[in-house]
Amino acid sequence: MDDDGHVKYLTKVGPDLYRSTDGMYYLLVKRGSKQFRRSLRTKA
Repeated sequence: MDDDGHVKYLTKVGPDLYRSTDGMYYLLVKRGSKQFRRSLRTKA
């Protein structure tokens, strides 16, 4: 959920690369039992 209370859905577009419904790209990486998400600060 983002700051406005909206749910963001992620679509896989490449290995470890996802695009949210608002057009932002994220890198999702799992290390052990933790998941890390980093925004690439780009818009589609």
